[in-house]
Amino acid sequence: MVAALVLALVQVTSPSGASVGVCASATSAESAPSAREMSLNLAYFSKSLWPCEHNRQFYGDWYGKHLRAMEEPSFAAVDAARGYSRRYRLLVLPTFTPAYAIRIDVPLHGPVRATVVTETGAGGYDPGNKVPLWSYEIREHHPGEMDDMVRGARIENRTNGAEPETPSGQIVVCGDGTRYVFEELDADGTQHLVSRHQCDLDGDRPMIDLFYHMHRIGRLTVPYELMSVIAGPPGG
Repeated sequence: MVAALVLALVQVTSPSGASVGVCASATSAESAPSAREMSLNLAYFSKSLWPCEHNRQFYGDWYGKHLRAMEEPSFAAVDAARGYSRRYRLLVLPTFTPAYAIRIDVPLHGPVRATVVTETGAGGYDPGNKVPLWSYEIREHHPGEMDDMVRGARIENRTNGAEPETPSGQIVVCGDGTRYVFEELDADGTQHLVSRHQCDLDGDRPMIDLFYHMHRIGRLTVPYELMSVIAGPPGG
């Protein structure tokens, strides 16, 4: 259960002494997964995505178990980028309602496709079973729009710690609510990931615009928490 999350925060530094993120030793009220289940869940993410093993095991297992329940492909698989120029996915994890994923696949040849899937469980608890929603060719949105938004959000330059730091160096730790997990897979197989809780989105307009755009492409209602932290339409 995410609401019972306990974090022990440690500043992580590189060999040169530069800060590379915040490490969290996380525990929850849910029973620990078996070694096999955790291995299957962690296989969704490259080991380099988190600054320490505690974060990888907690967040990787949490995100991975929902993607696995939805039968989503792993962007960390050796052949995940084969045949694609890029792939994007937004995993949305509300604490008490079903999680869902919006995936955009841009092939080297052929039409761009969007795939949307949800589950019978809840984002902060057990995922339950897969519920396919729809998959279709994207005609009304140009792939370049997505590329521009990803570049604008500077995904590759964001630190993916347990929780983001504020400019003052404070750590924002959020409880119940919705967590957004965005993945990008480059043509060379490099996986990028940024996760944000709704409580630390305020003022981060590039990420808000990106999450908003993914919902529009996925033909889903934009969540209230995204609309409530912006004044006017995205991009304004």
